[in-house]
Amino acid sequence: MHDLLASLGLVEISRINHNIKFDIRYKTSNNFTKEILYPDEYICLLRTDTAKKLDKAQNDLERTGYGLKIFDAYRPYPIQKKLWEIVKDERYVMKWPNPSVHNRGASVDLTLVLLDGKDIDMGTDFDDFSKKSSINYVNLPKEAIFHRNLLSGIMIKNGFLPIHTEWWHFNDSDYSRYDVLDYNFSGLQK
Repeated sequence: MHDLLASLGLVEISRINHNIKFDIRYKTSNNFTKEILYPDEYICLLRTDTAKKLDKAQNDLERTGYGLKIFDAYRPYPIQKKLWEIVKDERYVMKWPNPSVHNRGASVDLTLVLLDGKDIDMGTDFDDFSKKSSINYVNLPKEAIFHRNLLSGIMIKNGFLPIHTEWWHFNDSDYSRYDVLDYNFSGLQK
């Protein structure tokens, strides 16, 4: 399996850093679609260089008492179509048939947690499609603003770019060098 992933330029994030936590929302019905979109075989993948940048961000955060928890990373291209059919709002989902940076394996949706994995206040949950999810929204508790600024600052320092509508979404600054992938996890053996 890992040879196949390497041939695609992808790596399982947990092989790069064992301390990063996961809550892959599209592998459950606990997401805005209320549907399970990812197969049981889904594993959290990124481009190898993107995962290495994420590893550096995690290491920086650990020195401050925090860590990362990932909601989504590489996303199969057909899932992008399904999300567009539900949302149809380019502020939050790339308009179909245009690919998302997630489809390149160079984008990650994540949050901060304490080192023990405990959730902290970020102002909204993941995939809250309201004005409160903007990285510029300030009518939040001071702790949530602090946490958002910490997350954004660490991610930018380590080579990621935020988007203004979603505090949780970061693109690898080198994303344009990666092609769109359509790896669907079928028959995957861990």
